[in-house]
Amino acid sequence: MWTCHRNFRPGRVLMALIGAAIVYALWQRHQDTLDKENPVNLPIVADAYVWPTGCDEKIYERGDNISWKSQSSKYYMRSRLKYRFSSDINPKNTSYYYMVGNDAINITCSMFYIGNCKVSEIVKGTFEVKRHE
Repeated sequence: MWTCHRNFRPGRVLMALIGAAIVYALWQRHQDTLDKENPVNLPIVADAYVWPTGCDEKIYERGDNISWKSQSSKYYMRSRLKYRFSSDINPKNTSYYYMVGNDAINITCSMFYIGNCKVSEIVKGTFEVKRHE
């Protein structure tokens, strides 16, 4: 028969989870505030984009299907606030973007099937390829 450790208290676990959620929410709000106060000027000079395996090499438009593999951590951009992107969908949303080609793309995937992803928003010409001399 399974028994709990004698010092295990479900109430303590619940309180710890609530505390962690509050700390995370405060940290996220702080990051968003920093992003607003320290924006990056566009275009961003970056190394040439290397297309991840499974991400179709093409110019994407809003509403296009896109592979979830395009959400490479190498090209993760954090909050749109840092880059002064506006949002047509939800102006209060602090959407996160990824570099795809020379564009910044917000990718939305289905909650039930990760393979079903679409380009929600796109900011064309966000990146300029760095020239190596």
